[in-house]
Amino acid sequence: MNVTIITYDTSHAKTADILLQLRGASDVKINFLLAPFSARPDREVIVKHRPNQFVGPKIRDIAEYHGLKVWEYDEREAAVHQSDYLLIGGANILEPELANCGKIINGHAGLIPLVRGLDAFKWAILNGEPIGNTLHFIDEHADAGSIIHQEITPLFANDTLESFAERHYRIEICMLSRFADHLAHGRKLEYAVNEPKKRMPIAIEQEMVAAFPGYKEKYAFDIR
Repeated sequence: MNVTIITYDTSHAKTADILLQLRGASDVKINFLLAPFSARPDREVIVKHRPNQFVGPKIRDIAEYHGLKVWEYDEREAAVHQSDYLLIGGANILEPELANCGKIINGHAGLIPLVRGLDAFKWAILNGEPIGNTLHFIDEHADAGSIIHQEITPLFANDTLESFAERHYRIEICMLSRFADHLAHGRKLEYAVNEPKKRMPIAIEQEMVAAFPGYKEKYAFDIR
């Protein structure tokens, strides 16, 4: 199977995590499609619910070390044509002709179509909605497309926001790395449709933090 990871042309932790798990599959040939990257200003947040992504070795260096092919972004048509599937490690909004190719799989940190857009983990807590990850084929619409597999993220009574967020992120990586299994045996959950969210303002994030104890009372597993 020929799999291309779409990612930024820089260091990217999530991409490196996906590669680490994918390399254990003997039947997968891995390539990279590198999208242009512009550094972004740091955002003030109360809770960092995802690890710092732009750290570690650059993806080009990782590819060279492992002898993996790199497609430049202006070669994206050839990359799509020669790939069975493309996984999104990191990317800005893709052009409609690329997004609608029917081969690109994304891991979204929310349960589509209930929780869409940015900061899905935080918005779900604030709104008292279940938290999980969605593996799906993308299209030109935000966090839409055909759903492949969904999993609820376990929450335990002694979790902090940080430990819960870490587990949620690791499950997202695992689902992306096991996409072939989920294509064959995926599970779709049923939820109402909501509009995509933007980044959570810090004033609203304060409300989210205050809501977390009540969220745990509603959703946490406790063997006691």
